[in-house]
Amino acid sequence: MGIDLNAANRQAQQAQVQANDLHDARALLLSFQKELNLHWRGQEVDDINNAISNILKRLMSSAEELNAIAADVPLAAQEVRRQEDLANAREILSREDQNVANLRRVFENTQRQHNLNPSTKTQSALNTAQANLNNAIRTQNVAAERLSALT
Repeated sequence: MGIDLNAANRQAQQAQVQANDLHDARALLLSFQKELNLHWRGQEVDDINNAISNILKRLMSSAEELNAIAADVPLAAQEVRRQEDLANAREILSREDQNVANLRRVFENTQRQHNLNPSTKTQSALNTAQANLNNAIRTQNVAAERLSALT
């Protein structure tokens, strides 16, 4: 089972929503800080402002990290899909290579039998072996083209 690109995209969207929520929380906290500074004076306000500033920095940092994750998740998922497709194409080509090799041996054996004992029966078997080999080579070429297109 391969990677689910839709699920990865949904997760990226969720990370983006969470980043937006952090931006909203930051805006509310900034508004609170402004109101606090307008209506309250004293040493403790400096301590509160320092604490709020630290929280604001952490909110911004977390939002930026979530935005980066939201951007990276779909790209990473697409790369995983590409690697899965490459592995699958290599596997298919390998099977087709093996099939061609097997059918080539069958054709060569049939050709030897026909050369030793020419008859309509061996000629028919030779024709069938040649057709099977040709079909396998065409399928092998398609598999090779697909792999080439992925690389």
